[in-house]
Amino acid sequence: MAKPLPPLTTHHSVAIIGAGIAGLACGQVLASSGASVTLFDKARGPGGRMSSKRRPSATLDLGAQAFSVRDADFQRAVDEWLAAGCIATWPTRTYQASSSGWQAHNDGQKRYTGAPRMSALTRYMADSLTAQPNAELHTDTPIAKLTPAPNGWLLVDAGGARHGPYDHVVISAPPPQAHALIEPWDDTLAAACLT
Repeated sequence: MAKPLPPLTTHHSVAIIGAGIAGLACGQVLASSGASVTLFDKARGPGGRMSSKRRPSATLDLGAQAFSVRDADFQRAVDEWLAAGCIATWPTRTYQASSSGWQAHNDGQKRYTGAPRMSALTRYMADSLTAQPNAELHTDTPIAKLTPAPNGWLLVDAGGARHGPYDHVVISAPPPQAHALIEPWDDTLAAACLT
């Protein structure tokens, strides 16, 4: 079972696997607490399920099309992102399908999306995080396995390169990817990835 982290200091190093919104937010909190933070992502840039792909005639948002707020702390972050211009409210009108066709629909929930594309938010978060001297981001670095070491954990990427050691490892990748990394080391956490 996962153990709570002890208070982190500048002597602690943390690897975060996955640079989507969750991994980046985690990295921001840990770096602000004084830990040395290194994020790894398999893609060419940050984003996770909020990434975008550019094509000659369009930019396509992949994964999430919008997000909403249900927490006061998250609302403060959203207000910062709105002021920075990396998100905007979306859509201006909503519709619902019914037996008589499309009907205007308002569920009262305010939604947001990246501006000008979804990945603008995670790129803003990554830039803010890596501006701190104790944080870095490695892209194009798929982590294939975790290996215990006498002084922490080593991360081995798909090319066989070793990274670390790190005192702690946070996995913010989707459950199937997390399962592959956790399965050799913790049956309970591995099982939780499958539920």
